[in-house]
Amino acid sequence: MVTAWELHQSWAEAEFIVVPDAGHSIAEPGIRNALIEASDRFARL
Repeated sequence: MVTAWELHQSWAEAEFIVVPDAGHSIAEPGIRNALIEASDRFARL
């Protein structure tokens, strides 16, 4: 998480999202929901 935070600090446009109840697997509901929300935001650009 430290590396992701450092990237966020160095890259102004980077969005830093912490999913408190998840790890790295797309099978986890929190990760899946965050990815869907991010994809939906990207599609609206």
